[in-house]
Amino acid sequence: MALRILYKSGGTDASLPLDRPSLSIGRAAECDLPLRHGSVSRRHAEIKQERDGWRVADLGSTNGTRLNGAESLRRALRHGDVIQVGEIELSVVDDDAPSASVILSTAPPTSMGQTVFRSTVDFANLVGPQTPTGPGAQPRAEDLARLVPILSESSQAILAGGSLDEIFGRILGVIFERLPVDRGFIMLLDEATNELVPRAARSRNAQAPGALQFSRTIAEKVMREKVAVLTRDAQTDDRFAAGMSLVGLGIRSAMAAPLWNGDAVSGLICLDTTNQAQAFGAFDLDLLSALGHHLAVAVEQSRLNQLALEKERLDRELAVARQIQMGTLPKRVPVVPGYDLAGMSRPAEETGGDTYDLIPLPEGRVMLLLGDATGHGVGPALSATQVRSMLRVAMRLGATLDDTFRHINDQLEADSADNRLVSAFLGVLDSGDHHVRYHSGGHGPILHYHAATGICDRHSATTVPMGSFPVRKLKPPQDLLLEPGDILALITDGVFEAANPAEEMFGVPRTEEILRDKHDRPMAEVARALLASVDTHAPGRQADDITIVLVRRLPATISPLAPGDAETTSGPLSAPSG
Repeated sequence: MALRILYKSGGTDASLPLDRPSLSIGRAAECDLPLRHGSVSRRHAEIKQERDGWRVADLGSTNGTRLNGAESLRRALRHGDVIQVGEIELSVVDDDAPSASVILSTAPPTSMGQTVFRSTVDFANLVGPQTPTGPGAQPRAEDLARLVPILSESSQAILAGGSLDEIFGRILGVIFERLPVDRGFIMLLDEATNELVPRAARSRNAQAPGALQFSRTIAEKVMREKVAVLTRDAQTDDRFAAGMSLVGLGIRSAMAAPLWNGDAVSGLICLDTTNQAQAFGAFDLDLLSALGHHLAVAVEQSRLNQLALEKERLDRELAVARQIQMGTLPKRVPVVPGYDLAGMSRPAEETGGDTYDLIPLPEGRVMLLLGDATGHGVGPALSATQVRSMLRVAMRLGATLDDTFRHINDQLEADSADNRLVSAFLGVLDSGDHHVRYHSGGHGPILHYHAATGICDRHSATTVPMGSFPVRKLKPPQDLLLEPGDILALITDGVFEAANPAEEMFGVPRTEEILRDKHDRPMAEVARALLASVDTHAPGRQADDITIVLVRRLPATISPLAPGDAETTSGPLSAPSG
């Protein structure tokens, strides 16, 4: 970009290129851009080059500095911007911008001129089956002869597809071919900044001055009140002109209309002519309003197309993310003499915040992990995967249970945002003495089914969720003894909190009942039965991630499972009903 600042000096137009690191503005003679006006402070503002472009900053002036009428000066300058220094306007022009581009002036209107305002309600019938109403009453035959081909060709220009800029260019081409227009432009509302941004401009005379100035007051009126505006003599109507803009160019007639679709307004289109003999009339205004409606439909369709394309892209990326995440879960559970283990995980969305792991260790031990990051989706999936990855590294390095829990917790606390916590069970099953020693950061209840009595104990978390704060002193791990036939059930709250249409949760008692009824079945079968029961209770879309890890000590009369018989499922064990 080759930006220049346009301003008035002694009543004549002047410009100053931005060709230095900074440009000072003020009333003082030593300023790079001296402005002799009482509303301007001695050192009023500064335009400074930064990484993302040129930015304007107020230097503590009395009357302030505004950009396009707003006090916010946060973004970089661009072609068409208007800087208000006190009561003085400075226009930003990019010499590399296309010809016939647009500058919105903040100069206030001073006279009415021969101006016609038309609400979209008045000309809405023009795009429907009825005859236009209002000023100009019944359309003349020659008007209809112009109307039909223009609307037909504009529809074809839109249906031809392409980018919005391409569509806008074709629409302006139709207008210039069919109407006595000298210049025209289309602007769209930037939803992020709430500013009008030029998207297409055209001039019949290639030698015409490069920047068309247009009243910001009129533009805002068109957008805010959804009205089309026509002036038959722009020479006397300051509502359209600002300074030398239209008057100096000899503009005799100009009109503007919103890009409207129902109650929504997405921009505006403006046309002007220097030919007084072919000045615009009321029917031309209706025609422009109809074109504004066509353009608004094109803008909305483009927006929907972009959303669809973005959704397709996100779906592809999420599918890859799901594949990667599910690939981190165990393909098969370790075979432990005297034990039956099973694990499964089913995310609520493409990716989930749950994870689990079963890592074989020396001397018949197994590291057990069940993790549930807050929320579900991509963010929690990253947190859950991070926990599993750190656990695997810790096991390779031979870390103890305490050290592993502490280091994972502290690293999560250092890396994650305040609301990115992970409820996690981390324990070691020792098949030699049949004890499970564990820490549970926020995960509970931990269910322990006793085969001898049929009673199911519920154990609470031993500490707060992982990542809450650094661990200064860790309490000794809790210890569970698994007797023959006992089951340790680690289950995330996607099971307990699954709600039916009556908002009744699946709950812990139903889970315990399934463990009790099927305690002598293979643990993979028990996991499938539990998941099927949840899906029956809460049919339809799964609300939260579901992960289940079951560990059963086999009775002495049952032989250990062969390596091929023990497996885990990283996808759904059964599809949700509904």
